Amino acid sequence: MRGPPPHSAGQGRAGRVRVKAMRPFAHVTRPLSLAAAATLVLGTALTGTAVTAAARPIAQEDTGAPGGLLSGPLAEQRIAAPVLPSEASTALPGSRADILARGREVDTAAFNPQVTFFAGLPRRSEELTDRALKVSTPARLGYRDHITLKEAAKEYGARPGDVKKLQEAAAKAGVTVELDNSGLFARMTAPLARWEKLYGQKAIVSPPAKPQPYHVIVFTDDDGYLGAPKAFQGMVREWVAVFALYSAKADVQGYNAADVAEFDGLLASTGDPRKWPKSAGTLPKDTCDAPALDEGKVYAPGQIRSAYGADKLTERGWKGKDTRLAIVSLGDGFNEKDLWTSADCFGYRQPKVGVRLGTGIGKEFVNYGPEAHLDIMTASASIPEAESLRVIQVAGIAQGMTDGIARALDRDERGEVANDVVSISYGICEVEYKVDLGPFVSLNEDLLKRGTVIGTSFLAAAGTLIAEEPVPAAPAPVPAPGAPAVVPPALTEYMGRVIAPAMSYHGGASWLLRRLREDEEKPSVLLPELRLRPGMTVCDLGCGNGYHALLMAPQVLPGGTVIGVDIQQEMLDDLEKRAALAGVKNIRPLRGEVHDPKLDAESCDLILLVDVYHEFSHPEPMLAAMRRALKPEGVVALVEFRGEDPEVPIRLEHKMTKAQIRKEWEANGFVLEREFDGLPWQHLMFWKRK
Repeated sequence: MRGPPPHSAGQGRAGRVRVKAMRPFAHVTRPLSLAAAATLVLGTALTGTAVTAAARPIAQEDTGAPGGLLSGPLAEQRIAAPVLPSEASTALPGSRADILARGREVDTAAFNPQVTFFAGLPRRSEELTDRALKVSTPARLGYRDHITLKEAAKEYGARPGDVKKLQEAAAKAGVTVELDNSGLFARMTAPLARWEKLYGQKAIVSPPAKPQPYHVIVFTDDDGYLGAPKAFQGMVREWVAVFALYSAKADVQGYNAADVAEFDGLLASTGDPRKWPKSAGTLPKDTCDAPALDEGKVYAPGQIRSAYGADKLTERGWKGKDTRLAIVSLGDGFNEKDLWTSADCFGYRQPKVGVRLGTGIGKEFVNYGPEAHLDIMTASASIPEAESLRVIQVAGIAQGMTDGIARALDRDERGEVANDVVSISYGICEVEYKVDLGPFVSLNEDLLKRGTVIGTSFLAAAGTLIAEEPVPAAPAPVPAPGAPAVVPPALTEYMGRVIAPAMSYHGGASWLLRRLREDEEKPSVLLPELRLRPGMTVCDLGCGNGYHALLMAPQVLPGGTVIGVDIQQEMLDDLEKRAALAGVKNIRPLRGEVHDPKLDAESCDLILLVDVYHEFSHPEPMLAAMRRALKPEGVVALVEFRGEDPEVPIRLEHKMTKAQIRKEWEANGFVLEREFDGLPWQHLMFWKRK
């Protein structure tokens, strides 16, 4: 057990706690700000002691969090400079703009630390995604059929030959390789001077400055952070030349006065919507000061236990018996004496808290951070019978999130024993991750999917991105001929049906290309039913990254075209890349809008919609646009998961019954031409204009 530092700020006497002593852990449940946006977005819902997921990834709202799989060889890509809504936002602490503004070249004779870059390795990402869906989807063969850490590394990590090749190249380059126990990436370490030689240029070093107590070392050019140096190109998938080295001397010693001031300001702000809840009267007698409760400056036990929705676990009587829990802490330290004071005050047992240090963290954080306190207190109160609680202290910027997820999954640091639960309630903001650190996103996703296949649950909270200045409204879209002059409001229900949220690129692109799709949906059976012929013009409406468009394109040659329509440019970019790799030249990507696919009048022989119509937020304008786009003898092929069949393992809002389809389509000027009932999970209905 760690003892309290000799000069702990804000500590009260044992037994009774003054208001000042309570503040460090009382104010930590304030709404998450920009720096506290979570970075955990999967297409997977992770709850309880087992990992569960919808068979179809649920589209995420804007959570201020990076999500989704970045495709392609990312190791050699450059991450562009951020394009943000306001000039003030471009200097976020720890962002590339901030680092370059404060950074400079250094003399490595005086400053030559060991620098570690993360190298994502060639790995079996598609197979890992398939396995994660299997083990986390009820009604799927393999549900909860988890494997061990070592089995996961062997089955989905880098192949021995690829690792050996990297190690040999590193030995020649004077770089040390530490293979992460996941087998998904390696930590590549060398003195700064060695990296400068490998890159052929000087590094930029940003000195530590509050609130970021790190030397941040980067290699960059005008376009962004550099990828892998020449010595390792072609051997790795992801690489971003940025490293954060913690400086305890530059960190806040104890509690941050700014946090306390913010707390006082919130309490003094009459009418502020972020009011602190009052005590529910459930505190043990003679343990805490009543004035503190009356003023709303502390949380009662039930309130602590409900932080981040933890009460949803305890409602079912789950006490976390023998649970091994890891908490990822990005830059936040904690004061153990205040943890014990909190436990005494709120009436729960405080388990022993171990600490594991991440890459670039030479000693435990000396600050007492609000997020770390809340995480530890919530976990301690919610799972009183836990076997162990370990805090993974990693950098709050740069490699921190990737490092934290990887270390949190590995309980014994040997790749043999996994933690049961990992808690991440805050993280690196979306702006920095998606713009500055893009390649790390795909690596993070594979690490999280690894957690799924080994049976580790993730408890996550997400915050929204709070702009410092109002963001100018986007210009109104120019309506297509015949389309409504003004975009109508989006619907949430239509004719008694709940409209499902749209699948996002980041949440679902990899799912669309899963290997199990042939087994589950039989597109090979669907394709002949479309009756494609050479010379046809076919539209794949809601094409995503082109799974069906690429199947149809050869069928309409010679002379035929497939128009791939989607509202997400990332999907269309993926479609173009996949078509180019396949040598397919008769696919034309087209960016549509939520209410208008932008198709020319009477241009299409066939419009195919696969599992997309139920997500249309503007069904009537879209149906009208499709009707206009059909040639006189053209048809729409509608594919939807069967809502009548409870055995189809898809969320209810992502399924439709035939009766509902008929009601909506017949009311909008279509007549059913024919049906096909031979697909495993889906309806296939063909519609013509009336």
